[in-house]
Amino acid sequence: CSESKTGYSGVTTWARIQLAAVSAEADPFVCEGCEREGRALVTDHASFVLFNVYVPNAGDRPARARLEAKLAFLEALHDRIKTLLAKGRQVSFLVCDIVPL
Repeated sequence: CSESKTGYSGVTTWARIQLAAVSAEADPFVCEGCEREGRALVTDHASFVLFNVYVPNAGDRPARARLEAKLAFLEALHDRIKTLLAKGRQVSFLVCDIVPL
């Protein structure tokens, strides 16, 4: 969960022993406005890489105070996925709380 706000956001991934991760990375990418909020966990299970993400909310209309942070998060996520796919990795998702802009 968030290092800066106690009890704020955060994700966890549980797996049976047969699917246990060989590595795990919390906050696997940096995006301006959402650093260290515990919004992503990437686990490598050898045959696939799992992204568990809790996408930032853009904020209430009309201000959308966190829209830039949300877009930066999604762009960083997209870049990380493209890198893994270019390496021939199988990518899977567990996505929580995605709401339209």
